[in-house]
Amino acid sequence: MASEPNPHARRAGRGTIKCLPYFLMGLFALLSAGAGVWQLLDSRATPRTDALLALGFATLLLLTWRLARKPGPPQGPHTHIRQNDADAQSLRKFGELIEHSVSAMIITNADGVIEYVNARFSEITGYPREEVIGRKAGFWCSHLTAETFHAMWQRVRAGQVWEGELINQRKNGEEYWASVTLSPVLNGSRVITHFLGVQNDISERRRIEEQLSFLSHFDALTHLPNRTLLAQRHARACADALRDGTLIALVSLGIVHFKRINDGFGRNAGDLALKEIAQRLTRCARNGDTVSRHGGTEFSMLMPGLRPTDDIAERIDKLLATINQPILIEGEKLLLTVSAGAAVVTDRDEAFDSVLHKATVALHHAERQGQSHCVYTESLDLDAQERLSIENGLRAALERGGMELHYQPKVSLSTGRMVGVEALARWRHPVSDEYVPPQRFIPIAEECDLIQLLGSWALREACRQNQAWRDAGLPAVVVAVNLSAHQLGQPGLVEMVTRVLEDTGLDPALLQLELTESALVSDPDRALQTLGQLKALGLQLAIDDFGTGYSSLSYLSRFPVDELKIDRSFVKELPSDASAAAISTSVIDLAHRMDLRVIAEGVESADQLAFLAHHGCDEIQGYYCSHPVSAECLAALLQSGKRFVLPHRQLPGRPLLVIDHEVARPPAIDTRCSTA
Repeated sequence: MASEPNPHARRAGRGTIKCLPYFLMGLFALLSAGAGVWQLLDSRATPRTDALLALGFATLLLLTWRLARKPGPPQGPHTHIRQNDADAQSLRKFGELIEHSVSAMIITNADGVIEYVNARFSEITGYPREEVIGRKAGFWCSHLTAETFHAMWQRVRAGQVWEGELINQRKNGEEYWASVTLSPVLNGSRVITHFLGVQNDISERRRIEEQLSFLSHFDALTHLPNRTLLAQRHARACADALRDGTLIALVSLGIVHFKRINDGFGRNAGDLALKEIAQRLTRCARNGDTVSRHGGTEFSMLMPGLRPTDDIAERIDKLLATINQPILIEGEKLLLTVSAGAAVVTDRDEAFDSVLHKATVALHHAERQGQSHCVYTESLDLDAQERLSIENGLRAALERGGMELHYQPKVSLSTGRMVGVEALARWRHPVSDEYVPPQRFIPIAEECDLIQLLGSWALREACRQNQAWRDAGLPAVVVAVNLSAHQLGQPGLVEMVTRVLEDTGLDPALLQLELTESALVSDPDRALQTLGQLKALGLQLAIDDFGTGYSSLSYLSRFPVDELKIDRSFVKELPSDASAAAISTSVIDLAHRMDLRVIAEGVESADQLAFLAHHGCDEIQGYYCSHPVSAECLAALLQSGKRFVLPHRQLPGRPLLVIDHEVARPPAIDTRCSTA
């Protein structure tokens, strides 16, 4: 006999089916909110994280709202009271959750009229709840994203969820960026009954993103395009040039001796100077040009659209004429010198880095040669490669003891005796095994900051060698060591010289430091203080290349020097050149009036020697007496006791009087010991 259907089971099945939509809505809400929370905890928060959280909370809100309006099944009076209490408690919990959400939440009807907003909405927008309920949603939207706003509503009215960012407006008129999620709510018949909106204020995040975006393309100090943006514009310019048949020039600009501004006036003054240079460059730029700053004191200007007939050198001259004008910084007029190097792009497919490298090579060549500008050629690249090779080899030589000192005699014109030597650095290239000319590697050492290391080594080695000669019983001579401008300005110079003298045991009276005139006049007050401390050690001081630095005689009289050295550029023109003769005789007369000795360097002929002797020069140095020689050869000369054959103080043109019968010709050192 068939059993009767259980009416309670049928009612339970129908209840389960009716509850299924609410179960699915709750499950969806928990999954959405859970995914958002997981991303937050996993430090992978994105704009989608906000959307997941918002969608989950909004679904919970709708579920709560639906449950509150749904009539319950008929039950007994006590059961109904208990169920109402439980429902009320659940509603309060859900209400508190939604009301205190970190996101602003809005519920509208199918026409977009607002039925509910939470407290966070009022906090973000500034609109109280009572001013919002009953109004059309979106009245707070800014016109700046009006098109996006309309597209959003078209999408959600089609039954799809919209996620994106809008610019909204607070009640006080302030605009802010908002991350927005708008979702349609459909009933069982797939008809839209409500819309759920969630928004978060992301103004601070957008500000940071915009700042990072700016810094990735622009210089923070001058607000000029940086290297990244310059490269992008170079690529576009190359495409235009290929189409139009035009040329492109990239000009690299550098400020000479900019460090002096930072050292003398502070970094704020340096920043003001850089901003002024940036503004001047911008004013000089044509329409389509790009002015860029990409590090330190280096600027660039991209010049597209050039014709083959355009004179790039003329454009650079006009550019530099505008830039190299005095700048008023903190009441002081500062004269900056800007040099330029240019590279003309002929291959439109050439990489930007390659073009910038060429312009930089040209700039560095102009700075080394003291030129205002230089246009790149392939020979400059070969020279740059050679310079890099020399720098690397020189660095290795200093680290591994591969340097040498040669010594050139200084001869007294009153006795013919060698009274001193100048220590000169020599370097034999490890590959060619030939000596690299000092005029080649010394400037490179100065550029790559090896000059201090080289100078310190030369000072120590010269003092050690001179003491070794003394220990061998050889006649005493003063060894002169060149001191560069870099060394003169380095901290701890006096302490370093003191330590070398103590370590080697050399009598300070047998050491002479030679400084160029230009090194002294660059910062005379500081030089005066340093020279006073060095002189107090008991050593001798000489001014090298005198007559080339335009020093003030008032400063010269204050420097505690013992000797002036007439520059070889004047000596080589003697005695035929009237200007060189006048300068040389004036230096001799000036030095004697100041009770200083005078030495002429670069003496290579008997006529030069006779002229200098006639006008009272005290000492000479040059190839006429001897090339620079090794320490062993100089020791042999000192051991021999020979003196140089010199003329009496006679007028030029007369024959030399040989009074040393052991010497058959003026150079007193055997050529087997001489090195060029």
